[in-house]
Amino acid sequence: MSTSLNSWCSWCYKKTTHDLVDQNYLRRNVYRCRSCKNRTLVCRYCKNMSRGGDRYDEECCAEHDGTIKSFERLTLKLDKLEDYNHILYDAEEEITITCGASEAIACSILAILNPEEEALILEPWYENYVPLTYLSGAKPRFIPLQQEDFKIDEEKLKENINDRTKAIFINTPHNPTGKVFTKEELGILADICNEHNLIAVTDEIYEYIIYDGLEHVSPASISDMFEKTITISGFSKTFSITGWRLGYVAADKECVGCHNK
Repeated sequence: MSTSLNSWCSWCYKKTTHDLVDQNYLRRNVYRCRSCKNRTLVCRYCKNMSRGGDRYDEECCAEHDGTIKSFERLTLKLDKLEDYNHILYDAEEEITITCGASEAIACSILAILNPEEEALILEPWYENYVPLTYLSGAKPRFIPLQQEDFKIDEEKLKENINDRTKAIFINTPHNPTGKVFTKEELGILADICNEHNLIAVTDEIYEYIIYDGLEHVSPASISDMFEKTITISGFSKTFSITGWRLGYVAADKECVGCHNK
């Protein structure tokens, strides 16, 4: 059953009417934009979903050639990064498409961490951070969040930094606590990163799942953090399409070059 919904299109940023397909939970938040003039990858996926499909098919993927232009409206619609995250990247040289945010996390960790280096991980943590850190040959150092409100303990964080510390993992909104780190809290992390020359790996896959009037802040948007931050996100959580494996990494040109290797 389809219903009409007047809204802003997430892909082309025009006022439009969507056909919202509500056939099951997986497809509930997936729509086909009527105002997209080009037959983009996104529109092909959504067209397939509107027909009741739950996977890629030949028609959806017929014109996908693996180049960055094929994904331009899928993940590289830079209006989203600029308007929502307040960060601006070069589409051709500073963004890498990945097989979901999980691969984005993996290639980020493997790109920046070397054996015997250390990474700071806020505790509790998403399950992939620790094994991937060990896989790189590096060692994790765990920084427990404060139990009452899951705030960052600045003193404990500083106590765990040494000459082998290379990076810090920031997951906001946080899995599993749901904590949304404020601009002030991220400012503390930014000061520490700048002082000790640390790379911030930010997992922002839940960036649109925000409640109680809270605001998502991308760490890369904090002053002097752009070149020190690897921003990771994707479409699995926002659109309930975890099986499609659509994610991306956004970082400066030199860092993304390491990802692409």
